[in-house]
Amino acid sequence: MKIKPYALIILLLSTSMLALLLIQAFWIKNFYKQKSEAFDANVFASIEKIRLKLNNRESSNLKNFNGDSTIQDFKTKNNSNHLKSNPSHQSINHNGINPIDLVITASEIKVENEKIKTGDSTFEIMKMPNAKNLKFIKGVGAPINFSIKIVDTDETNLDTLNAIIKHVFISRGLFLPFEFALKKINAQTIKTITSTKNFKNELKCYTLDLSLNKPFTTNNFLFIQFPTQKEFVISSIKTVLMLAIIFSLVIFTIFYFSVRMMLKQKKLNEIKNDFINNMTHELKTPIATIALATDAISNPQIKNNEEKFTHYTHILKEENKKLNAHVERVLEMALINKGELVLNKKKSDLIEIIKVAIQSHRLNIETRKAKVNFNNSTKIELLLDENHILAVFNNLIDNALKYSNSNCIINIEIISSTEIISVSVKDNGIGIDTNLLTKIFEKFYRVQSGNVHDVKGFGLGLFYVKSILTAHGADIEVNSEKTIGSEFIIKFKNNG
Repeated sequence: MKIKPYALIILLLSTSMLALLLIQAFWIKNFYKQKSEAFDANVFASIEKIRLKLNNRESSNLKNFNGDSTIQDFKTKNNSNHLKSNPSHQSINHNGINPIDLVITASEIKVENEKIKTGDSTFEIMKMPNAKNLKFIKGVGAPINFSIKIVDTDETNLDTLNAIIKHVFISRGLFLPFEFALKKINAQTIKTITSTKNFKNELKCYTLDLSLNKPFTTNNFLFIQFPTQKEFVISSIKTVLMLAIIFSLVIFTIFYFSVRMMLKQKKLNEIKNDFINNMTHELKTPIATIALATDAISNPQIKNNEEKFTHYTHILKEENKKLNAHVERVLEMALINKGELVLNKKKSDLIEIIKVAIQSHRLNIETRKAKVNFNNSTKIELLLDENHILAVFNNLIDNALKYSNSNCIINIEIISSTEIISVSVKDNGIGIDTNLLTKIFEKFYRVQSGNVHDVKGFGLGLFYVKSILTAHGADIEVNSEKTIGSEFIIKFKNNG
């Protein structure tokens, strides 16, 4: 089966649009993946640096701290028998470690195997050249105080770990909030040694084995996680993502309006062809009738028969009027489309205009044995263009007659108020489907029965009615039900 050009173009446009969106989605997904991998690589490099920091703390000698020996001062102070810190001696070394100066009494310390013990605390002396100078203190009860620098090298300390991790992350440009936990993992058990308050096991974690490159295995593992990692990666591609979304919306909008324009053009093309066919029929009928009447008049027998001659002359005039009316209607539509229609408004009697419209259809009313009820005799003056308003009521009455079956009844009723003058034209005809009511005022639109119009016409009548009433500042409404009939309600502003 041959595919229609419009359908083929829409299919190709839809396929291209879908392919473009899929390619763009795939590209954004890959870009997000690349950013995530770059973030992971930075974190892995950072945790390796954290591991080295922790290992260096354990193996560093006393000269690693500001270039000083462990024993900074050797002082003798009387009347002192307790442990206290000396803040005046605190400093930060190049590893970011904060040594603490402590003053302890000689009676509280002893030196064994290069370790200083005081009470329950033990401070290891690493490569301390002056350690031998401390041994003579052993057993001496004199209140001799020492000021020494103590460095916390315990990898299980929460604050220590937090300070090291934060320092490394900042140096690597990772300013995200993080959580961590230190766990001891054996073959059968997992024990949490320490962790931050908001650490969650279900979140993605980066793992660091603290036993790596050590002679003895501690089975301690450091787990680090970033709660806002996903949001951070998305924010890093935010600009590209927004541009992609805007570009997609622009493409989709162009696609939508292109398809809509094509469908509208297709519809207009069909309407145009329908209009040409209807116009041809409407024009050919009076032309053919005029031709027949002309031939009849030229017949000598008709010429000599005054009654028949008058009859055919009347036919010529009527058909000429119809032909002229069709041409005028088409020309008026052109003026309305251009916005060049000029109304000649003046005070006119609305009642009289309606009566003239009814009278102009008297012959058709009698032929169809229809009945028109209009009993309003009150004079109502409004600023109107008489010719165009007369044409409006002619169209409504003509439609009521054309789209009615036998026993056609047309009721015309006027309801007057200080602000609005309402005119109702109601019939008992075939009615209109509810879903078509919004379309009947469109140009060239005609209610169809299958592919054949039951009644010929241009499809311009109701469009003309709507346009003329809008130009007068009036509104028109329609109520209709299939097989029951239709009612057109015109509301004029009372400007008389």
